[in-house]
Amino acid sequence: MPYPEWKFYPSWSARPGWIYQVVEVVANAQTPIDSNALIGDSALRSNPVLSVLKPGLAGIGFDVETPENKLVRPVLFGERDTFEKRFDIDGWHDVYNIALEVEAGKAWESKAALYDFIKMTLIVDAQFGVIIIPQNYERGSRYAAPYANQRALSTRCTRTQDG
Repeated sequence: MPYPEWKFYPSWSARPGWIYQVVEVVANAQTPIDSNALIGDSALRSNPVLSVLKPGLAGIGFDVETPENKLVRPVLFGERDTFEKRFDIDGWHDVYNIALEVEAGKAWESKAALYDFIKMTLIVDAQFGVIIIPQNYERGSRYAAPYANQRALSTRCTRTQDG
């Protein structure tokens, strides 16, 4: 099966060209981040995955969060152009206005991917959102299949919206 699995929403829309660049960055990082191979205590958390993806994402124009450099995007503006509400995100592409988040086990378990989706719809100037989640996640006694579960949820939402 080709790696990674992915889907673009809305499913009735043409895919923008940049999506294939993002998929290629993830595909090129398969060995160190593949959640099908890294199970148990080897399962990666989101920040190590982001650090592996960072060079490739930066190469296609993304600013990527680092521990020293948080990426802050406005949601609401306040007095004197301050941010009344803001979100920290993992990545931002200035040309295409893409917000990017990388999640690990809590993508499904704690509904972090759903929160990311909602957050991305509120960010000023965001035109697209990319959420990178593992196909499988196992750490200790916790096991989840975030990609399959999220895909099922997204498909139900898309069908409701499409009528």
